[in-house]
This record gives sequence, C-alpha cells and structure tokens, in this order.
Amino acid sequence: MSPKTAPRRRGGLDRRQWLASIAYGAVPLASAFAAKANALSRIKITGFTIHKVSVRWRDLVFLEVHTDAGVTGLGEATLEGRSELTEAALRWLEESMVGRDPSGPEQHWNRNYYLLSRWRNGPAAMSALSAVDIALWDIEGKRLGVPLSPSLGDRPTAPA
Repeated sequence: MSPKTAPRRRGGLDRRQWLASIAYGAVPLASAFAAKANALSRIKITGFTIHKVSVRWRDLVFLEVHTDAGVTGLGEATLEGRSELTEAALRWLEESMVGRDPSGPEQHWNRNYYLLSRWRNGPAAMSALSAVDIALWDIEGKRLGVPLSPSLGDRPTAPA
C-alpha cells in the first residue's frame, strides 16, 4: 500500500475500530443516564409552597413545587403591587397540578393556558403560570441531572 491509501491508525486501531470503541464506551454512560431518568420518571407533584417577601418597596413572590421523590422546583411570580392576586392564581393552579407527573413542561403549559379556563389574559394569571413553568423546567433539569440553561438554548461561554 502506498502512504496515501494506508488507513490512518490511532494507537494501533484503524478508524472503524476506534469509533466502535468510543461508541461502546458511551453505552454504559447512556444506560446509567436512562436508569436515573427511569427511576425518577414516575414522580408526582405533591404541592406548592408560596413565599412572599417584601424588600423595601417590592413584594416578591417565589414558588416551590414539591414532588413525592423529594425533587423541588423553584419559580418566580412577582407582580408589582399584586402579590395577593398572584398568590390566589398560584393556589388555583395548584389544584390542577397536584398528582400530576411534572415532566413535559410544554404540555403542562398548554393544558394550563388553553384548557383550565377561557380567561387566559391578565398579568396575575400569566405571572402565576410563568412561575409554575419555571419550576417545572427546574424539576426537569434536576430529574435528568443536567443544567437547565443549555436545555433552554444557552451556549456555554468561555471562562473569564
């Protein structure tokens, strides 16, 4: 064989053998990832905890969504001067969320926005829905063991 047609070798392996060895090395990692996801796949939402905090002139509203597996998602529903109204909207959403699997935040958004009520507008309802959505995405990232920001399209930045 001439040098141009000789297969390239990495550590005594040709390209196909090297790629196959990498693929086989990824199988245990993928199966461990799938086992972890399956272990947490049947969790249910058990309730909401709403935290209202007043800082100077702002009323901040935070939401914790609890699950029976101990995974907790955090969301934020601050609406200036309307914290009581936002809390009531969160309590209203809690009734329909308890007992459901928190996976698939998009499906929860669609169900909560389109099917729970025909009155979908208003800042209090949208702030509450946003807090639940943020918390469900937080739970989804924790369930899968991945950071949430790349799941939402963030690109890694170079360290400073």
